[in-house]
Amino acid sequence: MKNMVPILFFFLVLIFGITTSFYFLVGDELLQTTFLIILVVEVLLGIAGMYLEFIAPVQKFKKKWKVINLKIMEESLEVLKDLYLGLFNCYLRMSEGQKEKFYHLLLNLRERMEEQMQLEKKVETLLHQPRLSLASRKKTFDEVYEHFHRLPRKVQQKYYGPLLQLKQELEKGK
Repeated sequence: MKNMVPILFFFLVLIFGITTSFYFLVGDELLQTTFLIILVVEVLLGIAGMYLEFIAPVQKFKKKWKVINLKIMEESLEVLKDLYLGLFNCYLRMSEGQKEKFYHLLLNLRERMEEQMQLEKKVETLLHQPRLSLASRKKTFDEVYEHFHRLPRKVQQKYYGPLLQLKQELEKGK
């Protein structure tokens, strides 16, 4: 699609030039009005094409970035991955200059998602490791509890049951 933009722009300018030439060469007032209407339509199509090609991807990116930025501490990683893919597709449709302006936002978001993924993996690993002594269970509970509160709400729901079970084991052991 990006390779088609210069070709389409060339043809639009060519048609615009031909229509403008006919407008000035034709002496009939009705034909001049017709060519003037055609010129106006061509200009409007050119403006719409430029908007869709250069401005719309940026607007969609900003809108999707706001949505995913609000949901990053609420949704699970699977949902965030889908939102991120949509955001990345908008990013790919931007021009190189626009990409430079928004790359840091994309990178920051990716880093936050990776951090969330590492936290979730850490909690899952801690919950599934064998705990023999009361001291090791207490240590595991403290680590899980510390990481648990930094996870998004929907992911917390997933690990709430095992965390509660570990807490009950500790209370029974005392």
